Amino acid sequence: MEPKKPIVETLDSYIRKTIRFLYGWISKDSEALGYILGVIHILVLTTMIFIVVLAHTWYPLFWFKCVVFVCILLLYIQHICLDVCVLIVSERKLTNNVSPYFKILEDLTGMDLEDDNDYLVIVEGIMIAVLGTELVYMMFQ
Repeated sequence: MEPKKPIVETLDSYIRKTIRFLYGWISKDSEALGYILGVIHILVLTTMIFIVVLAHTWYPLFWFKCVVFVCILLLYIQHICLDVCVLIVSERKLTNNVSPYFKILEDLTGMDLEDDNDYLVIVEGIMIAVLGTELVYMMFQ
C-alpha cells in the first residue's frame, strides 16, 4: 500500500460525510450528492480563476495576492503530492465511477477532459511561478 492512499481515503471519507451532512436534506441518493459535489468542484475552479483576475485588476493589494498565491499553492501541492484531485475521487465514489466534474465540463466545452490532468498541473505550476515572481517583485519595490 502506497503512503498516499490512506491520506486520499481519509480526505475522501471526510468530503463524502460533509456532503451528506450538508446536502442530505435535498436527497439521500448518492448519485445526486455526487452531482452536487461536481457543481461545488466547478464553483471552486471558477472562484480560483475569478480571484486571480480580481487580484490583477480591481484589487491588486499585496496581501490579497498572497492569499491567492497560498490558495493556488495548496491546490497544486494536493494535486502533485497525492497525484489525484480528492474531490474527483469523492465524486466518483458517490456516482459509481462517473465524475460529474468532467461530465459537466465536457458538456460545456465539447472537449474530452478526462486525460488532461497533466495539463492542469502544468497550468497550476505556471500560475504559481508567475504569482510568486510577482510577489517577490512587490516585496522589493
